[in-house]
Amino acid sequence: MKLDEGDTLIGVATLREGDDVLLSTRLGRCIRFQATDDQLRVFAGRDSSGVRGIRLAEGRAPDSVISLSVLRHAKATPSEREAYLRQANARRRNGEDDAEAPAAAEIEESGEQVTLSAERIAELEAAEEFLLTVTDGGFGKRSSAYEYRVTGRGGQGITAVTLTPRTGRAVAGILPVRAGDGAMLVTDAGRLIRLPVDQVRITGRAAMGVTLFRVDAGERVTSVFPVVEDEPTEENGANETPESPIDGEPAAEEGDDTNG
Repeated sequence: MKLDEGDTLIGVATLREGDDVLLSTRLGRCIRFQATDDQLRVFAGRDSSGVRGIRLAEGRAPDSVISLSVLRHAKATPSEREAYLRQANARRRNGEDDAEAPAAAEIEESGEQVTLSAERIAELEAAEEFLLTVTDGGFGKRSSAYEYRVTGRGGQGITAVTLTPRTGRAVAGILPVRAGDGAMLVTDAGRLIRLPVDQVRITGRAAMGVTLFRVDAGERVTSVFPVVEDEPTEENGANETPESPIDGEPAAEEGDDTNG
């Protein structure tokens, strides 16, 4: 790929026609667009410079892209996603068992009532993906990929996380995660922590999240990457309880959350 002066390559991924591309920036912006010919055409030359994915903020704190993710295209209308998220978020707040059959959901839109059947909710739940967001201050969260709407490429994007002096000055990484996987966080002081993503609270897209890693003064999380867990077997300790990631302390600790 041909790079302009000052540009760097941040990621390479394999995607299929119709998949969605998610670009995230260090200042907490992100954009999601579909990989179709009118959005992301196939270039004839391997060293082509490509097209603009997201328009970065300029000024006193210039932004930069820090992560690339590939998501399945959401085969649902914005109304369906909103209705599903309301139902799913209410169920999670109430601590209901995920195995319970979902009830129908409905919302009001333009004076009309949009209703999802239990079968449609089950379809959306089966196709739901989650994104793990981690700030350089050690805060993190999981959010449903349904909260990241699909738009055209080249825009300024939407808010991926609320950054404050407490949560951190920048985003360390945003990546898709699956239930049962782990995540590794590494700091510029050479410390690291490995934690199960299931312990990370699911919150809204713009929320601050919770404390995942207590960093020291001046210390910053610089990278985060997934750790895919092996299927449990008798040989590798199917009946053993995994140890806590750090000195027997809980992996994730509750913190402030803008979504309550």
